[in-house]
Amino acid sequence: MVDALVSVALDWLIAATEEDGSLVAGVEEEYEKLINTLARIHGVLLTADERQVIESVWSGRLRTIIHEFDDVVDEWSAAAIRKSKSVGVGTSPPPLNRRKVSNSRRLKSPSLTLGPFTIKIRDIQQQLAQFTNSIEFSSISRKEGKNERLPTTSGMGVSEVCGREMEQDRILKKLLCESNFPVNSDLYIISIVGMVGIGKTTLAQLIYNHPEVKAHFDERIWVCASENLSDPIKDFRATVDPITRIAGKKFLLVLDDIRTYDEEKLEQLKVSLLYAGKGSRILVTTQKQSVAMKMGAAWILTLGELSEGHCWELFSQTAFSGKSRPLKARDQLKEIRMKIADKCKGLPLAAKILGNVMMSFNIREWKSVLGSDEVWQELIEQHLFPSIWWIYSSLPPPLKLCLSYCAIFPKGYTFERSTLTKLWMSQWHVISPWHVISPWETITTNYFEELAMHSFFQDFESDHDDGCIISCKMHDLMHDFVRFIAKNECRAMEVNNNEKEVIIAPSFGKVFHASFTCLPTINLIDPFWISNANYLRTLLLISKDNIGIATALPTILDRLPNVRALELSNNRFIEQIPEELGKLVHLRYLDLSNNGRLTVLPESLCSLFHLQTLRLSRCRLLRELPRGMGKLVNLRHLEVGGTNLRSFPKGMRNLTSLRTLTEFIVSWDDVDGCKLQDLKNLNSLEGSLSITGLGDVWDAREAEEAALMNKEHLRHLELSFWGEKQDLKEMKSVAEALEPHQNLKSLGIHDYIDAEFPNYIASLTNLKRLQLSRCIDCLHLPPLGRLPVLENLEISRMDSLKSIGLEFLATDQHHHQEAFPKLKQLIFSELGKWEKWEVQDQEQHDDMPSMMPRLGLLIINGCPKLEELPNQLFQEAPLQELRIYASPILRRGYQRGGNHWNAISHIPIIDVCENDKQMLVDYTSYYFQYRDYCEKSKNSAKLRGQPHSGGVTQSSLML
Repeated sequence: MVDALVSVALDWLIAATEEDGSLVAGVEEEYEKLINTLARIHGVLLTADERQVIESVWSGRLRTIIHEFDDVVDEWSAAAIRKSKSVGVGTSPPPLNRRKVSNSRRLKSPSLTLGPFTIKIRDIQQQLAQFTNSIEFSSISRKEGKNERLPTTSGMGVSEVCGREMEQDRILKKLLCESNFPVNSDLYIISIVGMVGIGKTTLAQLIYNHPEVKAHFDERIWVCASENLSDPIKDFRATVDPITRIAGKKFLLVLDDIRTYDEEKLEQLKVSLLYAGKGSRILVTTQKQSVAMKMGAAWILTLGELSEGHCWELFSQTAFSGKSRPLKARDQLKEIRMKIADKCKGLPLAAKILGNVMMSFNIREWKSVLGSDEVWQELIEQHLFPSIWWIYSSLPPPLKLCLSYCAIFPKGYTFERSTLTKLWMSQWHVISPWHVISPWETITTNYFEELAMHSFFQDFESDHDDGCIISCKMHDLMHDFVRFIAKNECRAMEVNNNEKEVIIAPSFGKVFHASFTCLPTINLIDPFWISNANYLRTLLLISKDNIGIATALPTILDRLPNVRALELSNNRFIEQIPEELGKLVHLRYLDLSNNGRLTVLPESLCSLFHLQTLRLSRCRLLRELPRGMGKLVNLRHLEVGGTNLRSFPKGMRNLTSLRTLTEFIVSWDDVDGCKLQDLKNLNSLEGSLSITGLGDVWDAREAEEAALMNKEHLRHLELSFWGEKQDLKEMKSVAEALEPHQNLKSLGIHDYIDAEFPNYIASLTNLKRLQLSRCIDCLHLPPLGRLPVLENLEISRMDSLKSIGLEFLATDQHHHQEAFPKLKQLIFSELGKWEKWEVQDQEQHDDMPSMMPRLGLLIINGCPKLEELPNQLFQEAPLQELRIYASPILRRGYQRGGNHWNAISHIPIIDVCENDKQMLVDYTSYYFQYRDYCEKSKNSAKLRGQPHSGGVTQSSLML
């Protein structure tokens, strides 16, 4: 991994000098020497044996020197920012451009004394020069050649396959069904994707040799592509010759183990197959989903892990082959079945390897192997890691560093994509300066997706709205590999008993990134365990409610001089953060979320000029932010949802680098707080934003200056018009001035007090979710029926609403437009005066447009005066669920045996009851959380290529 670190460090050095020589003014000679020395080291490492580099002692020494250089640059740039007159005055760094280093790392400052920093850089240069002259450096061996696996063949034994019957059937249907062949397509490609050892080749062999396949295809061809598609003469010699003999014949071509994609070579292959018979198929196996997608696969199957029973069966076939064990021994060994399954982790290859190793062992030796982590690690390094090495070696340097960083998390940890990418951002060497044509968030997100496409992650959970990955896990085998390449640089420490002195005391040493997990009951008041942490760049304390950590916090902060990322979340014993926080001059990522008793943040926080991410969500007692927040000109993510903040300090307008601001509080205090117009220049905001206190905005011009229309990256917006001194006269004009960009996906308007809603609501053509609540003076609903992609609509607590009519549908009867064409879920809650819901003109019964053709769920909650629901809902909408609560007139009409029962009796799920209103409101919230969970599960199953059982029964939804 040190080769990747050297590569990125060299890029930064060259970028700093090539873009603007003044960036290194005063240290030109030292910088030139550094570049030359690092270039020499980099050249040697490019041809070195990577395994030797990882396992060497000198690689740690080299990493340390490079990190020391990073520390010097950080200290220098922080000092420059402190000296700069721009801090706190309203300016901030311009955005990153191609071939420009981050402004937080610029070294130019006319009034800054360079002496101490020059000495440090000269010392680093001397250390590197000594290293290049050392025996260790001169003895680095070269690579012996590419790490190739043995070529695969189409032959196999039937006994080698267990637990893939479902996958086999699904692929056979795709291969054998003629109707699957797409029109106007020259190739029909099916791809099997999965991590190393998951059984892709074995499944392909099973398909290739299946009797139905043999009977269906005139010709079958097996090619082990091994490395890539780079040389069609070499890689496809076995393909081209037979193809000359299959003109007009239906054939199956298997391309096993495709590693990279080359469009030109694929086109050459297509030309060779032009005269193939109709119904021909290509089956591709690959570890990279990106390869399958680029090749134009019509269908992709992502292989999952084997069950415990199938792993045991496969293991037994290998270990007991040739009747090498008597039945008595087999019965005895079933006692350790769970241990074997735990070692295999669902991987067929691991089961085979373990079976082969244990074939010649006695029972005592079996137990010894299963009980030894060291022996197992040696086995997987020898038999499994070689198959992962080639894909790791092909990664660019930044991705190698991102992947190795994941070793700081414990096995089985659920990665949140947004958290992981922000942690990567906190480590400067993760991003090459040549890649910064885009925002860092975009770059790190692309890195994450690329690693996911390479099968380094699994068990994906995706966002319901845009399909983006929210979270995932890493298979234990991949975690073992990542931990192997990271060696002593990254470490996950876990303490679950009283062995903490043995485990922790010597642990940190020269570790650069670490997580630390312990039970709340373990006493860590004595901070001895943090005494050797000078090299730490990352420390994640994943330890819920540990009083020892809270008590030792001043000492912990004092002993982390070089930390870039620090997590101190989920601890109810942390009530305040000590002033020592200001000493962490390198800090870029700080997570204090879910500290329920945290009340105060130190003013020294505002001296952390490199800070990019500050997470304060769910700190329920936190009432204010430090006054100097405007100094944090490099802050990009500020998460404050679920706090008790009453206002924001002045100077927030300076934070023009902000991309995440979960909540913005408009101050009614003209002296100390933020005003709505302070949002004006924060045009990089993305994701979700909630603006509260809008009732205290008395001038529409102030709302116009907020320029929400210019914030094109915002997707979710909440507007709350509650205020200390609500101005009812200006509320409509203020609301109109807050028109958002058309890209908005979700909108909530709360506590709005006017008879009419803002006009722009009906023109937000990309809106998928809309919530209107506590708008007590509104007499009519806005014309929402023409919103083309609206899927979820909730109307609640409108005390003045008496009727809903044709204006709600907003349809043109003469053009027969559909009303609410994509609406799936509709909820009306606590509308105490609502009496009528009309959807047609009294004089035009036969000329009505279609309404809500995709509505699946309707909830009516707490509407005691509503008399009847429109019959069109039950005739046109494919309604799957109808729920009526605390609405007595509707209950009598729509319960079994009521006047309207026949109109709804066909609906699969009907729940009509009368309960306590408050309980029903809570139930509605619970219900939608459950629905979101189901949707996420479906998306997750789709990403894994697995079927989702779906189906929601009435009993499963009852509390």
